[in-house]
Amino acid sequence: MTKDSKIIQFPVRPPKPANYDKAHKDKMLDENGEGCIPCFVSNRWLQFNTMSDMCDSKELVMMNVMTLSKNGYPHRLCEMVIEKEDLIRVYKTIELL
Repeated sequence: MTKDSKIIQFPVRPPKPANYDKAHKDKMLDENGEGCIPCFVSNRWLQFNTMSDMCDSKELVMMNVMTLSKNGYPHRLCEMVIEKEDLIRVYKTIELL
């Protein structure tokens, strides 16, 4: 099995889940703040710290990958510290299909 065989590609247009609507997104933002980016197809979200920090002349941002626990409470799957510059670089490479 090659490393690339684990990569799963999204369909050209991911199906919209039946339970997803603008009210769901608004609720997620209300509960988790402006640093929240909800997933379109699951109950997971990215939770960004709205403050950054400087380290060795690099602007760093803390980000958590979140989900809901069995009891419905927010649960952190992992934490990442990433460069803000990388976020901007990746954002600029995204193209509409």
